[in-house]
Amino acid sequence: MSLRGGRLWTILSLLLIVLITFTGAECEEKEEEYPERYPIAYFEWENVRIPMTICLWLIGASVAKISEFLSFLLIKSEFRMYKKKN
Repeated sequence: MSLRGGRLWTILSLLLIVLITFTGAECEEKEEEYPERYPIAYFEWENVRIPMTICLWLIGASVAKISEFLSFLLIKSEFRMYKKKN
């Protein structure tokens, strides 16, 4: 069974997101040093883990859906060009 280009990208992007999600699961707890001067951007992973994971899933699914749609358009346009030549 062959996979279309969009479905392949969908599967690969979902696997990448799962890999990114679970890479931090085995990290040891370390004492973190808080910045003393000019903290521009700082967040603790435990506080933003769930919303960040949800956002990454949504972004990954969106990119997969867009790539599947674009591959469909590319295949459709190539078929039209082939049909006009023959």
